[in-house]
Amino acid sequence: KDIQGDFAGLARVVKSLASPVRLYLAQMLRDGPPCVGELARQVGRHESTVTQHLTALHAAGLTCQE
Repeated sequence: KDIQGDFAGLARVVKSLASPVRLYLAQMLRDGPPCVGELARQVGRHESTVTQHLTALHAAGLTCQE
């Protein structure tokens, strides 16, 4: 059995949600796509940091880019 292939995607998702900031951002995105500036204010981080977190969520397949 190919455990790596079976669980690689799930591991990527779990790893991306291991960050409390990313978990909070994912929750905020459920209500629609707010602007990065608003997300940054909500989490108390710079916009560039929030963009990096959003990129990680997108790479894990948890968001779509508009």
